[in-house]
Amino acid sequence: MKKLFALLFLLAFFTNVMSQHHPVFEEGKCWSVDMTKWGEEVLYTSTFVVRGDSVVNGKRYKKVYVTHKDDLKDLELYYLGRDEKGVAYILEDEIEYCFFDFNLRAGDEFVYELGTRSSAADDCKWIVTDVSSIETADGLIRKCFDVEVYEYWSDAEEPGWYKAPYPFTYIEGIGEADNGLFVDYCISCTGGGIRKLRCLHNVYGNHIYGTGENCNKLSVDATKGEQENEGALYDLKGNKLNIKPQNGVYIQAGKKYLKKRGSSF
Repeated sequence: MKKLFALLFLLAFFTNVMSQHHPVFEEGKCWSVDMTKWGEEVLYTSTFVVRGDSVVNGKRYKKVYVTHKDDLKDLELYYLGRDEKGVAYILEDEIEYCFFDFNLRAGDEFVYELGTRSSAADDCKWIVTDVSSIETADGLIRKCFDVEVYEYWSDAEEPGWYKAPYPFTYIEGIGEADNGLFVDYCISCTGGGIRKLRCLHNVYGNHIYGTGENCNKLSVDATKGEQENEGALYDLKGNKLNIKPQNGVYIQAGKKYLKKRGSSF
């Protein structure tokens, strides 16, 4: 009886561990992605930093900033991101998209909504070909998804689904293995450039994934600076406001407020 109890306990323990998801969007994470000339010469580096929160329609998002400068100055809000039950979402232009579903299994199809915005194809779908696991530099075991991309071309001589030449690999808690947090994977849109995720570090500057070169300082610097004032005001897109709006909705200390013209609050 004791052996059976111990076996059930271990089974429940490992089931719980395996069911835990590693979120993509965590405070202080810092991705460095090189834009290369066909995978060789580095043209420039895009750095993504998760810093601060924003509440939109009752959902709490993390703010994802991007810069092309090594010193992390002139950060621009890229989009808002959140994780829920193994699914990563992004909010852009007040529309929420699924960034990736880390609950998928081999053979599952995934409709990539983001790809339809800039692609010439009428539709885009991905098929998960394999699900495995890897151990990252921080000692965590993360699920790894190999994905094939198919696009439907209606203006082709023979309209139908065509397999794209650029498969993707998604890693739990990291994003896409080469593109990181980019949402536009169109190679032709970059003038022939190829993106390569150089490295990812957490808020403490600890290396998680990639080569780790020239990233530790960026990650540490990303956490420095003045802490955001609890009384700061933001619009629904997460942009900081200098003054309280005279009319409309704004966010303060994680709460949404409606300001009507002529009201005193």
